[in-house]
Amino acid sequence: MSANPIDSVAGLASAADVSKSDFRTWAKGRVSQVFADATEIRNTTLAGQSAICLKTTGKDYYLDGTDTTTADDGLTCIISNDGKRFKLASGQFVLDTDAALGANSDARVASQKAVKSYVDQIVGAADAMVFKGVINCSASPNYPAADRGWTYKVSAAGKIGGASGTNVEVGDTLFCITDGTASGTQAGVGASWNIIQANMDGGVTGPATAVGDNVAAFNGTSGKIVKDSGKPLAALPSAVGQLPGTTTNDNASAGNVGEFLSSSGTGVALTPGGSVNIASRSLPPGDWDVEGIIAFGNSGATTYTAVLASVSTTSATRGSLEAGGNVNIAGATHNLIAPRTRLSLASTTTVYLVAFSQSSGGSPTGAGTISARRVR
Repeated sequence: MSANPIDSVAGLASAADVSKSDFRTWAKGRVSQVFADATEIRNTTLAGQSAICLKTTGKDYYLDGTDTTTADDGLTCIISNDGKRFKLASGQFVLDTDAALGANSDARVASQKAVKSYVDQIVGAADAMVFKGVINCSASPNYPAADRGWTYKVSAAGKIGGASGTNVEVGDTLFCITDGTASGTQAGVGASWNIIQANMDGGVTGPATAVGDNVAAFNGTSGKIVKDSGKPLAALPSAVGQLPGTTTNDNASAGNVGEFLSSSGTGVALTPGGSVNIASRSLPPGDWDVEGIIAFGNSGATTYTAVLASVSTTSATRGSLEAGGNVNIAGATHNLIAPRTRLSLASTTTVYLVAFSQSSGGSPTGAGTISARRVR
């Protein structure tokens, strides 16, 4: 067991006088001296002193006699006038108010104010998104003054940027993209703001791909989905009353304007005084112009006194528009065009090319072609 260090001072343990030198040595080695601040320590010779206390930090410091390199930072290490390094006692921390946290030390504890200032600097330098609150846009307010990264949520629908501003809905995000933006209207500062929609009400979507310059068409009845119509923009009329036609030797597709259908018949026996079908053609629903041509044949022994050609929707029945009349044709073929007839059909219908003749002698026959073109 060791004796109390104070008993090592000669005379203190008896009635003998105490040596001042012994007492000073004992005090320097065992008693901490209090200094006002780091500057006072730097101006003081502290040979033999083992411990000090600093008023400005309220912390204890101990001599590190082996250290000759650590710099004086005024908090964790302070160097006396004679080069003695006094270190912050182990387990003690210094309150640091440096907003830059520049010491990067494990012996310093940053104050709340220093931490807040440091974080604010980092956020500001990175232009990170910082939520600043909500804005009621029902009265069309101006944009607020803001820095880049500041964001606001719309709490009530209306306009932002004044009466001539942009429409916004509840939940939309207002995002400033320019530092030092002043409060103002859409015309004044709107370019410094982005608006992020919270929903897509009324938005229209389309396919993943489409053919360039094709016309878009609605897909379904929702009014929110479009598709590639397959119709090129170049196919649209270039001027009022103008409808471009094909520029090559192709045919109009079924169901399109210009669709052409025809049918022919040959060697059809004609009945004097009666109507017969020379040819027929089934037409799908639509608006059609139908016409035909009939050759009234002659074997050389037939004399025609009347010939008529027409288009009809009733088999072996003369149509309402006919061509021909009374003739006197002996021993020769006679060609006759059935007048063009408009047929507006609601369902698939068979149309007939009908021949009527009056003749004598021989065995008359007819041949011909009926043709139809969709006009709209």
